[in-house]
Amino acid sequence: MKKKITFLAMLVVMLAFGFVSCDDGTTTTAGEGNNVNVVGRWDTGEYILAGYGTVRTILEFRADGTFVETSTGALNLVESGTYSVSGNRVTLNYIVAEWPGSWTATVTGNQLRTEGNQVYTRISS
Repeated sequence: MKKKITFLAMLVVMLAFGFVSCDDGTTTTAGEGNNVNVVGRWDTGEYILAGYGTVRTILEFRADGTFVETSTGALNLVESGTYSVSGNRVTLNYIVAEWPGSWTATVTGNQLRTEGNQVYTRISS
């Protein structure tokens, strides 16, 4: 009987460690672990957008996992959504009707580069 209790106790301990040490596969929004911290404001500077004219876009990443994208100039848009970070990759998920969808960018130092090669520079954290 004592061996069964000891075996059950060891089994419970092993299962507890197994559940505690498992990675749930989720990503975070701030600079936890090996993930970059993108919280702050990022600016494209002025650029020419074909068919529209001169545009400037600012992305503001918030610590709560949301972002606001404000474009001025030829485009006067404010869009928002949620984002996640995995390593040095940021995925933005838009929740506005004007442009539902998502895109991914890579962060290197103080630069964020989209898949379409648009470059944002960090202007505040």
